[in-house]
Amino acid sequence: MKIEALHDFHDADFSKGWADRFEPTPERLQLFQTILEHIKGLEIEDLSILELGIDPGYLADFLLEHLPKITYE
Repeated sequence: MKIEALHDFHDADFSKGWADRFEPTPERLQLFQTILEHIKGLEIEDLSILELGIDPGYLADFLLEHLPKITYE
C-alpha cells in the first residue's frame, strides 16, 4: 500500500501558509508548559527527545529554549 501526501511541501508558499496555521495559541503554549514540567520532573541527566510528527517545530523550539542540555531529534 502506498500512502502519499496530497500537498506540495516543497512549494515555499504552501509551506509558509501551512506553518502559519500552526502558530502557537495560548492553549498550545499551555500544553507546551505542561510537557516541559513533566520532562523536568523526570530528572534524567542525559535526556534525548524524539518527536514524531509533522509540524513547524514550535514544540522543539520551546523545549530547547527551556532545556538547553537536551538532545532533540
